[in-house]
Amino acid sequence: MGAASGACQPTPFVFDHGRAMVATPRGVYVAVEGSVDPRNSAVAFLAAGPTGLDPDAGCVGTDAGRCGAFAAALRGPQGLALSPDGKNLYVVTADDDAVLTLSLGADGAPRFVSCVQSMDAPSARRECAAFAPGLNAAQGVVVSPDGRFVYVAAEASRAISVFSRR
Repeated sequence: MGAASGACQPTPFVFDHGRAMVATPRGVYVAVEGSVDPRNSAVAFLAAGPTGLDPDAGCVGTDAGRCGAFAAALRGPQGLALSPDGKNLYVVTADDDAVLTLSLGADGAPRFVSCVQSMDAPSARRECAAFAPGLNAAQGVVVSPDGRFVYVAAEASRAISVFSRR
């Protein structure tokens, strides 16, 4: 919102099925899911600049060709959480029943680090090296204020899972 007019100026970026956003001093992270093919999901970084947000600042996704960098188990992103130190972004996915860890570079661009997937995920969709209970239809994620833990709420599991950050 502009300070003088109170009016909001729209930014001309088009994202299919925006699912979650996190704002930082460096810009905005947006989790999106493709409308034509929901399996084409991504987390994009829009860097804050003097004239607005730069849509080409960085991206990780299920289609490395579209995004430039691959991220496993990213189908159906539902929530994002930023670590207090600003070094990691956590993504939860309902379709892949997972929580992903992304590192954030000095330029703000996200990079896939690892993921943990539900022990109950169908074998055809298993993309993570680690598995845990309580992640079916993961919907929400938060990081504790001290940065020591990541909490994931999963609808189908009816659970809140707690992960220790390293």
